[in-house]
Amino acid sequence: MRYVSSRLIPWTAVMAVGLTLSVPAGAVENYVQNGLGNAANGENIFKNGKGAVPACITCHQENAVGSDDLGAPRLAGQYYQFLIKQLNDFASDRRKDDIMFTMNMVGKGLSDQDKKDVATYLSGLRVPFPGSDLDALKKSGVEIGDLAKGKTL
Repeated sequence: MRYVSSRLIPWTAVMAVGLTLSVPAGAVENYVQNGLGNAANGENIFKNGKGAVPACITCHQENAVGSDDLGAPRLAGQYYQFLIKQLNDFASDRRKDDIMFTMNMVGKGLSDQDKKDVATYLSGLRVPFPGSDLDALKKSGVEIGDLAKGKTL
């Protein structure tokens, strides 16, 4: 660890303050939340597919609210970086779609720019969460986490 002068201030703290002061207010949050792709192209890919990649709306539903029946998660409002990471993990087979293997094909079929565009579109969606019927999911054999831990997080 490097320190600034003899006051034992961690260099990383100084860098964090410097970076924070040099970035316009809201710029980091907008990048983290909304991404830098073309949302209109992302919406088109989500709703219509592209080439051999099927329309995402088929499984993830209108407004990307997901489908418990298909095991397709809600994507609306997820963080841009999270969405990019998941698409890249599917593309590289670090993550496997065990239901229909569609997501691995989607990850491989989209260019890096397409992934940015779709992630930008999805991260910008603000759709109320309708919720899931957790009791029905449990009865169908889906493993449900501890709600108290989720609330804490």
